[in-house]
Amino acid sequence: MKRSLFLILVAAGALHAEDYTFVARSSSLTGEVSGYDNVTASGISAGFAGSIGTIKNNNEYSISGNGDVTLENNQTTGKGGLFYVQTSTYTNPQQHTTLNITNNKNVTLSNNYSQSYGGAIAADNNGSYPEYYTVTNISGNTGNVSFTGNNTDGSGGAIRCDSKLNINNNANVKFTGNAVNKANGNWGGAIYMGVSSENAFNISGNDYVEFRGNYLYKAKSNYVPEATVRLNSIYQKGTNQANTISAKTGGSVVFYDAVITESAGSRASYELNADYTDAAGNTQQAGGTITFSGKYTQIDLDAFTDTVSNAKESQTSILSANTTLHNGTLNIEYDAVLQTKNLTINDDATLTLRNGACEVLTGGDLLFKNGSELSVTGSNILSADSITFEDNTVLTLTLSDLNTESAIINLVTSDLSFTQGTINFVGVDSLDDGQYMLLSLGESRLTAANLLTDNLTVSGLAAGDKLEWNETGTTLYLSHKSIPEPTTATLSLLALAGLATRRRR
Repeated sequence: MKRSLFLILVAAGALHAEDYTFVARSSSLTGEVSGYDNVTASGISAGFAGSIGTIKNNNEYSISGNGDVTLENNQTTGKGGLFYVQTSTYTNPQQHTTLNITNNKNVTLSNNYSQSYGGAIAADNNGSYPEYYTVTNISGNTGNVSFTGNNTDGSGGAIRCDSKLNINNNANVKFTGNAVNKANGNWGGAIYMGVSSENAFNISGNDYVEFRGNYLYKAKSNYVPEATVRLNSIYQKGTNQANTISAKTGGSVVFYDAVITESAGSRASYELNADYTDAAGNTQQAGGTITFSGKYTQIDLDAFTDTVSNAKESQTSILSANTTLHNGTLNIEYDAVLQTKNLTINDDATLTLRNGACEVLTGGDLLFKNGSELSVTGSNILSADSITFEDNTVLTLTLSDLNTESAIINLVTSDLSFTQGTINFVGVDSLDDGQYMLLSLGESRLTAANLLTDNLTVSGLAAGDKLEWNETGTTLYLSHKSIPEPTTATLSLLALAGLATRRRR
């Protein structure tokens, strides 16, 4: 369908045509590119910020309501391989310089380069007036949104944003193979968030989001004996705002590369699966899954044959602010580690560990609220200064990978509370007869001393199963003997006493 373009751009294109092509840089982008079947840019090279152009002086620029948007193989020696969103200036009434890539079909930003920073997009902040921030919106696109192979010699392989970044209500979003070419103090394999007091990101309401194979590369030099590589999705230099990651019900957000926060102020937080506003403006509850995974870490690192790497660095995410899981599931798997300042699992939310580690930073607390769940499979670590299970919490133990050498949960804490709730055993009938390690208190030196088990409901054990502590009361074992009829009962077992123990520091 033929549409009209009601704006004037220095970047030349065919007006009133089905396709729109950027062929030159604009020093001041304004208005909207809308209603085209295809919007493209390829091979533009610029010696100034933004190969397509700069948005400045509190203006708003949109690529919105089109079919496919494909912006690839463009480069600049300045900031922003495609777009530079310049600092918002002081005005009354307050305004924000804004870039919108919204309500299109498929959006592909690939193999763009910035020598300065922001391989595809760079958005600054106002140092003198931080409340006059810039805004970058990537929202409401109905097809695949792909940031692939963008790179920079500075920070932010795909995006560097020192203000507000919103990636909301899209279909599928993938950040793949974006890179920081010179990781000598530069960060953000896919996304770099800067240091403004208004700096915050919101990733919400998308069908599926994935970060994989985004990396930091440091070349060999006189001072660096070997080239190194590290996987990193989002790096946040500093934040003092609420940052949101919300997976819609039935949807997922997956981080195969580490997320790192360097510093956080007193107002900073990470809101996981908090309510969000959908494309129609309605409030929705986020019931999906947020995953931190090390599944592909070694495979992705092995692709760099001329480098050395530390897999654990690429698997360890740090959210150095108070973190809350409001709804849905937080999943940590395949040797991934998630560290937070404090972590709260709200009622009806689930923390799932599948050969992963949840570690609260020194001085922090892990709280499972009334009605929340901890579900574990494999060998996992749960670490915090205090770990509290409020009443009616559920502990689900899947027994498919048990052995006598590693516990399904390794607790590292000096203050543990679990006095009322349900313990579900899954997969007991698949076990060979023998003794299996369930719980290790390790260096916590807690004991199975106080008997407060009358309010613990245990399900899924076979009639011949026994729960037994070792002599020091620091390790809980399951002795399994196959008997055809399973039983579900409320047990008052001396063996469970340690799960209800609390020892104050």
